[in-house]
Amino acid sequence: MKRVFYRSLCAVLCVSMLSAAIPVRVLAEEERLQENTLEQFDTGAADNSGTSMTGDIDTSEIGNESIKNDSDLANPISHQAKPQVSLTSDMSSDSEQSTKAAVSGYQHSDSATSGSVTLTVEWNDPVLGQPTTFHVSATGGSGSYLFRMDAPSYSNPNEYAYESVADPSRGEWTKFTDACASHDFTFTTTATGSYNFRFYLMDKASGVYYLRTNSYIQVADDAYPSVASIVNKAVSQAKQNTNGFEYEMALYLHDWLLNQLEYDNSLKWSSAESALTRGVGTCQAYESAYSKLLTAVGIINSETRDTYDGHTWNAVKLDGKWYQVDCTWDDTSDNFYGDLDQRHLYFCITDELMAIAHKGHAKIYTADGYATRSTSLKDNYFVHNGKADEWAAKYADRIQQHLDAKENKFSIDADNQSFPPSISGIQNGIVAFAMNLREWKTTDAKADLAANSIVAMQSGYKWISRFDFYATWKEPASYTIRYHGSDAAPAVARTTRVVVGTPTATLTSSALGFSCGPMAFAGWKAHRDCDDAWFVIDAAGNGRWAKLDGGALPEGRSFYRYVDGGKVSGTAPSGRVDFYATWIENKEYA
Repeated sequence: MKRVFYRSLCAVLCVSMLSAAIPVRVLAEEERLQENTLEQFDTGAADNSGTSMTGDIDTSEIGNESIKNDSDLANPISHQAKPQVSLTSDMSSDSEQSTKAAVSGYQHSDSATSGSVTLTVEWNDPVLGQPTTFHVSATGGSGSYLFRMDAPSYSNPNEYAYESVADPSRGEWTKFTDACASHDFTFTTTATGSYNFRFYLMDKASGVYYLRTNSYIQVADDAYPSVASIVNKAVSQAKQNTNGFEYEMALYLHDWLLNQLEYDNSLKWSSAESALTRGVGTCQAYESAYSKLLTAVGIINSETRDTYDGHTWNAVKLDGKWYQVDCTWDDTSDNFYGDLDQRHLYFCITDELMAIAHKGHAKIYTADGYATRSTSLKDNYFVHNGKADEWAAKYADRIQQHLDAKENKFSIDADNQSFPPSISGIQNGIVAFAMNLREWKTTDAKADLAANSIVAMQSGYKWISRFDFYATWKEPASYTIRYHGSDAAPAVARTTRVVVGTPTATLTSSALGFSCGPMAFAGWKAHRDCDDAWFVIDAAGNGRWAKLDGGALPEGRSFYRYVDGGKVSGTAPSGRVDFYATWIENKEYA
């Protein structure tokens, strides 16, 4: 959804991201096996400091550049075995839960026990789109407890692949309550499917550091479709509104997603569920939602996870080639840079260009085992729609001046010097690609031109933006015409060089000083040495090169005679063509 980017960059430390993700990805059955060992482990959170396990990266903006990275890298989708879906805990009997629910007034409850401490969570049937209250309490132990709710996770109906809907490594999900006997947590479900809720208790005085309930709750309402239903509807629209080619589909879904979303400046919501049902999300939400859209339409894709910058985006395979796509940074309404469409600046670019915006990516794509190496710009947005060639054409006259001077190496300042490097660097990389696709030549030679974009900081907020060019010259196929006064006369010193494809007038017999007494000039016969062939013509006027058969012309053919000053082009690929003057006595040649 169009908007102006926020200008602060927050990122979480890799260690804290990974540790925060662990509880989200483990099924209840697996976790239950670990509780006896984990319950004695002091997580350090009992101090109730309320601090988040995150670190902020302080960055300064460059020019008018908009920057968005976030800390939601600890939220991979977990593909799991089918859990035991129930409205009751897997740690106590149904009859016990029914009794507790009847006494408390809540419809459902789960509980878990460690030693003398029992943790209980109670709730009523969730209503999609409305907050659900989870009443958490405990008995036994010291009577003074710390409670925490983990970030809930979501799965489409019957899929059992859960993704945390929010970043579990920051904010409210990392904090325990103050010491109390009970606490109410709230959460609003927004999609038909299954949600997994986990609540934790800590009672250090009783030696309990890790006690948890684990509940899977199914919800359904046609007014709140599942993520899969939303994705399938978007894909159906894409198929109806495009030609079905991979590029067109990927572009349509990219634009469709940006129209649904606002970036979550709180850095809380980080999933496809939040992106597609809440309309907000961090970079992880953009990446996850776009991945689901691409996968549903059959386009191969992968996550590019930049742990150095605390950011993530998509790698997309179109027509057999990998490209980098950053939906998060494309989601802008900024229009600061002339005719540059910033909403598609990061659509299908190379690893090198992406590393201009996200410098940590340079370490990622050069590492061994990197599987989505992106080197092509063939399906780049601006190359595809012709804008890149339009930009390149603005430099054509300046480039041609250097080529006409036969310079092998030269530089030209870029027209977008005032743009910040992360903008001009990407744009000029695309322009250089378009320059290299154009045909460059001088009057007598073709130039193989290699254009490179150079954007470099000089000092402070000063930078240079230019194109460096390297030209090599490829002489076109050519041959030389030699002139003979007759079949028996040697060639004269004066010759004519002919470039294949470039019509060239022959020298005249009079200009060459040829004469044959009273005889009149009748035209030139042509012979080429590359294959010992003569140019001949049939009665219908059709000409071709042919070899003599035993010294005789092919049947029905005669020599073709070029007139004085006649245009010659393409008579030989290379080498030499000999023109022999022919003469006719006492009459004008017709």
